[in-house]
Amino acid sequence: MRDWFITNVQGDTLTLHYNLSKPAAYNINDYNITLGSISSLDYKSWFEELEQLKHQLAGFDYNSLDNEGQLCYDVFSDYIDTELSAKNLYYFFTTLGPVTGIPVQYPVIFAEYAFYCEKDITDYLELLSRFSSLFDGIIQFEKEKAANGLGVSDRMLKDIFNICRAYVENKDTSFLITTFNERIDALGFLSDEKKEYYKEQNYQAVTLEFSYAYEKLINGLYELSGLGRNDSGLCWYENGKEYYDYLVRSRACSSYDTKKLLSLIENQVDSQMLKLSTLVTIDDSILDEWNQFAFPLTSPDEILNDLRSKIYNDFPVIPAAAYTIKNVDKSMEDILSPAFYLTPPIDATRNNVIYVNYGSPNISPASLYPTLAHEGYPGHLYQSVYYLNNCKTPARTLLGFKGYTEGWATYCEYYSYLLADTDNTRLTEARLLNSAIILGIYAMLDININYNYYTLEDTRRLIQKYFANVPDDAVENIFYAIIEEPANYLSYYSGYLEITKLKEEAQSALKDAFNLQEFHKFILDMGECSFRVIRKYFPAWLESQKSR
Repeated sequence: MRDWFITNVQGDTLTLHYNLSKPAAYNINDYNITLGSISSLDYKSWFEELEQLKHQLAGFDYNSLDNEGQLCYDVFSDYIDTELSAKNLYYFFTTLGPVTGIPVQYPVIFAEYAFYCEKDITDYLELLSRFSSLFDGIIQFEKEKAANGLGVSDRMLKDIFNICRAYVENKDTSFLITTFNERIDALGFLSDEKKEYYKEQNYQAVTLEFSYAYEKLINGLYELSGLGRNDSGLCWYENGKEYYDYLVRSRACSSYDTKKLLSLIENQVDSQMLKLSTLVTIDDSILDEWNQFAFPLTSPDEILNDLRSKIYNDFPVIPAAAYTIKNVDKSMEDILSPAFYLTPPIDATRNNVIYVNYGSPNISPASLYPTLAHEGYPGHLYQSVYYLNNCKTPARTLLGFKGYTEGWATYCEYYSYLLADTDNTRLTEARLLNSAIILGIYAMLDININYNYYTLEDTRRLIQKYFANVPDDAVENIFYAIIEEPANYLSYYSGYLEITKLKEEAQSALKDAFNLQEFHKFILDMGECSFRVIRKYFPAWLESQKSR
């Protein structure tokens, strides 16, 4: 695992830099400056590497491994088997998602590229010049996909064009210029002359090479217009349902198959609808006061301090962690999420950044408190710091388990409603249930659109089953957002649902002996992995709790 980590953390410079602030501590002193590449050959090579790793793991005697070794074995075995299930489906892969794709994510990552030494600055500037090569590979791969009947729809292309144009049209005032200058000015190891030199180098790189790369991406993808044969869910493609089954395992990290997961989501949403209906029946003032609801705290720092001061009755204590709250640049407000958290390097867990997008319609006084619980305490920031300070096998940090991380953060987001000092307890609970129901409906639609052949009209009918008078354009936006990012909404809700189900089972089995902090500690101690692995270890944890 150590050898695998050292090899793979150097796969591209962003992965290396965002995982290790001091590569030399791992004897990594000389490395290639690269953004990596995207091609069918790269995917084939990756699957071959996974096959080799699976063969290596099979050579170990599982029973002779210690507890950490067995957990690591289980996590990697599950991960490898899941990924290999898609080895003939890689033309379904995309790096162009309007929310999670490379064109929208990488610039934000660059805006937070830390300069620990002067080499980091020169690496950064060189990486800016590599965008053109990276995008060439993406364009070629998307052309291959189109030739194989999996071309990007014109609607999705339009969304991607809008993202790319923001970097071209605002190049002279780009946030990549202002954020770079701020970081350079804060460095004590550079002379004023050097600072001005690097600022000029960055300005040239952003306005010429970086913006040119995005222009080239626009022109290259424009050639794909009209080649997308499907403007509906994955199930309408040959092998599309098989690929969605893979996403349920890989992205949502679910311990259930797709059909069972849908049934559980439907039951959960119906149960919460009944609770919400009961609350409104008991107290009809809830509807009158609905739009006046707000959390008492509105300052991000006050909210995070309040959350941090209240969680430790139910959550384990973590080491002190510094954080910075930043506003999304106005030029990016229309294309970035309402808020997001950037995971720190494994050897610098105090460097945490949370972005808030005040230009998003989803950020308001009625949402900021739970949003920062999701991104901060006890959500992403808290979970990341806990994980990185307790993870004994760094190789695990290179694996992605979105269903676990987003599921945990969503669970914590809803938990935060119980912590807030609001005036109306019933109204607060009703707002909590409403938020969970909406996400649950999105998750149901995610499966039905991509697995059960739901059309736009089917989508409208399902939404109207729960909520009346939803505008047609809102239904259409939901429908196409799910098509463009399959299993994205599902990952948030399914992870939350898995944790909720585990908690209910623990409460039922342990009764008065159930301890919420111990349950949260179990989930956190498992670390980032699929819920299939967590389910394997859950019975032993229950027995340990019974014997306490």
